[in-house]
Amino acid sequence: MSKKRNSNEWLQNIFAPVAIILAFVVSVLLFENLMGNPVNFQGGNPAGEPISGNYLGIIYKGGFIVPVLMTCV
Repeated sequence: MSKKRNSNEWLQNIFAPVAIILAFVVSVLLFENLMGNPVNFQGGNPAGEPISGNYLGIIYKGGFIVPVLMTCV
């Protein structure tokens, strides 16, 4: 029974860091591929201005802090 408890404790200890890292990776992928899609910007250039009323482009212009904030949510 002690061995079973140790394996459960190990799994519980590793779950939170793995979940946070996984959430960050998913957030970066969404940020780059969905929000940074050229379709969201005038002239198809993500360095340009977002199309008026396109919230994904506006959020992308928030910078790299956006995936960090998405990870926290």
